[in-house]
Amino acid sequence: MKYLIVGANGALAQYFLKDERFSDNVALTHEELDITDDEMIADAIEKHKPNVVINCAALSNIHACEENPGSAMLVNCLGPTLIAKATKDKGIKLVHFSTASVFNGKGDGLFSEKDIPRAEYAYASTKGMGEAGIMLEGDKKDLIVRISWVFGVTSKSFVSRIPKLVKSNTELYVNNEQIAKATYAKDVVDATFKMIETDKKGVWHFTNSGETTRYEITEFVRKEFGIDELEVYPVKCDYFVEKIKQPKRNALDITRYEERFGKVRSWQDAYKEYLEELKTTQ
Repeated sequence: MKYLIVGANGALAQYFLKDERFSDNVALTHEELDITDDEMIADAIEKHKPNVVINCAALSNIHACEENPGSAMLVNCLGPTLIAKATKDKGIKLVHFSTASVFNGKGDGLFSEKDIPRAEYAYASTKGMGEAGIMLEGDKKDLIVRISWVFGVTSKSFVSRIPKLVKSNTELYVNNEQIAKATYAKDVVDATFKMIETDKKGVWHFTNSGETTRYEITEFVRKEFGIDELEVYPVKCDYFVEKIKQPKRNALDITRYEERFGKVRSWQDAYKEYLEELKTTQ
């Protein structure tokens, strides 16, 4: 199985490149493949002849998306749609990653694959439109995996940066109102391999198990490090002055995945491994 990994500079792509199951790959950065250029996409597919294209490219900084919605539309919507059209023409499977943010967070339960996306800000809306573009222009065998609060060594997400914040501050004020699920990038790769191997298609949800908040993760890391002098204060969403109001509850239901592949480890167990991984990179 030969893989073309798009967005190779991204944090998630780096985990695919480290996994030996994806060793037969060609990895292209944004400079090498602009996913908003249909000719470049066609040329890359013709040159490398992959069996599967894994699209890790995205504009995921929510503030950058809000300030530059046109750029967000190009990268998060047009790009995946063009890739889907090109892969369909060649009979190639596309794997694309989306986000829990396509849901508006209204309701008390978990969001399943059957729930209708209702995004309310630029990043979320453009990711949702990217999903729709793939479904419209792509093949029925394409796979869309929704993930959330992804953490990994090269990621710039808040959840990824918590260990550094815990070590470099004497007090932190952290959101304890927004509820979601965290996802270790390494586990995303493992889940993706399983879904490709079993020819899964359509929309699937994957996260580590257990709902949490950023405050809970921060406290977990503080205790793991044994840092008693750090004060971590739980605060609500309105404590922070933000232009973008993100959903207070945005947790994905992974029942479908677990029924097929077995129980997914907890975010706590995954984060412990992440902390061990960080030791090898510092």
